[in-house]
Amino acid sequence: MKNNACIQSLECRQYCQALDLLSSQATVAPCEWPEQIEAQAQDDSITIDMVAKHPELSADALKISLAQELGRVLSAAEAIREQLTAPDNHLAIAYESAKEKFMARQSLWEQFANAAKSDRVLTDTEVRHYTMLLDSRLKQADRRLKQADIQPNTATYAQAIVDRETLSEYSLLFDENMDKTVTNLFVNAMTGRSTLIIGDKGIAKTQAARFVSGAFSDDHEAKFVSGDGSMMKDELVGKMTLTEQNGATVTTFKRGILTECMEQGIPLVIDEINLIDPAIIMRLQDILLRKPGDIITIQEDGGEQIVIKRGFCVFATANEASVRYQSRAVLDPAFRDRFKVLPIEYPDGGTPIVDSSRPPLALTRLAYTYVTSESGVGSQLVLPGAAKWLASLAHASQQLYSKPARDVTGRLPGNSAANIIDDDEPRMSDCITPRKMVDILKSVAEGLNPMTVAGGEGVQGVVYDTIAAMQHRSDRLQMFEVIRMLHDLTDGPFDNDGLKKRLKV
Repeated sequence: MKNNACIQSLECRQYCQALDLLSSQATVAPCEWPEQIEAQAQDDSITIDMVAKHPELSADALKISLAQELGRVLSAAEAIREQLTAPDNHLAIAYESAKEKFMARQSLWEQFANAAKSDRVLTDTEVRHYTMLLDSRLKQADRRLKQADIQPNTATYAQAIVDRETLSEYSLLFDENMDKTVTNLFVNAMTGRSTLIIGDKGIAKTQAARFVSGAFSDDHEAKFVSGDGSMMKDELVGKMTLTEQNGATVTTFKRGILTECMEQGIPLVIDEINLIDPAIIMRLQDILLRKPGDIITIQEDGGEQIVIKRGFCVFATANEASVRYQSRAVLDPAFRDRFKVLPIEYPDGGTPIVDSSRPPLALTRLAYTYVTSESGVGSQLVLPGAAKWLASLAHASQQLYSKPARDVTGRLPGNSAANIIDDDEPRMSDCITPRKMVDILKSVAEGLNPMTVAGGEGVQGVVYDTIAAMQHRSDRLQMFEVIRMLHDLTDGPFDNDGLKKRLKV
């Protein structure tokens, strides 16, 4: 639109590219495509409804459709932007309150990183001061919401916009549990205490570690190495290399990522550490016990010595060896004891499954991030009801996957083959993890799959396909029962046989 500058969001760029308009001036020049195409459509008397009767007009009709949709996105984004910049607007107040809560926590985390960069730890007095300051800022943000009488829907939408921003930048949703996890990692990094982060798949273990590692790095990039059976010691410690200097071949030592992190005071993230050859892992045994200021001798560099800088530690992630994770090595107890072990569970662990009175709040909040677009525009493809339904379904699957069936509170799904009330084993061998849930919502929100748009099945259809792809029939049957139970909380017909066929049960 003539009054709307290009917002440079994903959906805007897609429409502009389709209209062959994206150029170097796109960021500063007004976007006139919608008005141009609408004027052309009026002049030529072309409407999208005419396409069915006149196939030869399909290209022109597509242009009209693209321009109209671009106009809608720009207008909606402009409306959101105006609301967020209006001081007394309810959405702006809710947005600023949600943003302030995140910034307050980030400010606390920066204190830990800055202390380490200054080669010191925070005193207990400082920790109390910054903690009280954080608590004060959080309460102040809540008071603003209460005083302005912000409606729950407005607060939820504003939180979704902020969560979408942090999820896009850090690949993390900073709910209460994640805030605690990140805080623990910052404290451990400041004091030089290595941490073993354990938990099931798709739970953001690695992303939490990467977020903290990046905060200690000058370029804000995490120091990361992915563990696998082919890793060589050279990748961690370093190796001798031959280089040419002034016409002569010279032997020099190229530092590995572990050595660099020790010298620079940055936490090293080792993902899936128990996939690495135990012989390689043994090289870490002594290093994990060292503290900031200690001197390490690099045997591979002819006995060169370096001083460990504060901020260095190892953040190792692992799915611990079990029947479920058979490819993982069992960590030696003496090696494991060198870490502070930080277990992470799936969100909403204490919330009953399939309970309308107590929905899974953390997972619902995560799902709601895709109810809005990058620019805060409401999604036409991921509706709040569908996001909430998927969050409840994912929550049930995660609890039935990670806990003994008897410990899963709520209306337990079962079947005639087994009574799971007293079952000591998890009822499922697979689940819809938080990461998988985000993948589902993202694929639908992008609108690139014909099955999710133009009257398609949307979120529900992708979820059904995901369940149908589960390896074990018992898992698919369990998910069928959960879907049926979720349907019992609503009105409308339920195609029992059709859904069983769709889920391959």
